[in-house]
Amino acid sequence: MKRTRWSRALAAVGPLAGLVLAFAAAPAHAMAILTVTDGTNTWTQTGDGSTPISIGAADNSWWVLAGGATKPLSGASYSPDMHLGAFGAGIGNLTITFSDDGFYGNGSTDFLTSIGGVLGFGGTSANLDSSTTLGSLSSVGGSGFGSFSASSLASQDLSGGYGLTLTANLTHLGTSVSSFDASVTEVPEPGTLALFGAGLLGCVIALRRRRTAARMLAA
Repeated sequence: MKRTRWSRALAAVGPLAGLVLAFAAAPAHAMAILTVTDGTNTWTQTGDGSTPISIGAADNSWWVLAGGATKPLSGASYSPDMHLGAFGAGIGNLTITFSDDGFYGNGSTDFLTSIGGVLGFGGTSANLDSSTTLGSLSSVGGSGFGSFSASSLASQDLSGGYGLTLTANLTHLGTSVSSFDASVTEVPEPGTLALFGAGLLGCVIALRRRRTAARMLAA
């Protein structure tokens, strides 16, 4: 009897202990940083990710409104989902950087980097670079006038803690107005999706068996 009680106790505590260890192994959430610079002036805003981070600024060259969202508001330490957006009016070069660390990787990870928006008149372009603390991921963008969109999928082997950065460069050769939305998101591996599908199928089969057994007993 005692062994049975101890076995039940260990069986109940085991998953909880594993969950505690998993959270202990995860890096602490770090401060997210949003920076906007036109080469002369630099504006910076920080936050903990619980609310969007934003910057509204103006000088002799630019009027800009930029914002970013990261964990825990968007995504999580084990599942990155960072978003960056901006609206800029002016002439020259504008660089917007949004970064956050405290992410945790466990092996090969696929990242989808995307950007889309509207470019104004006057020879404009928008380029987006995504990277981790281990190196570059993707570079996408558009140029000319009108709406544009681009995306790129890149893999990187990540083990342990790492940081993630989105860097957007907006260029106006003449006075113009442009806007864009950008993101970098972790894409589940096919194997993970297959396991999820198999698990879901197993639940459906088990549910059907229970219903069939209940009907037979009722009959």
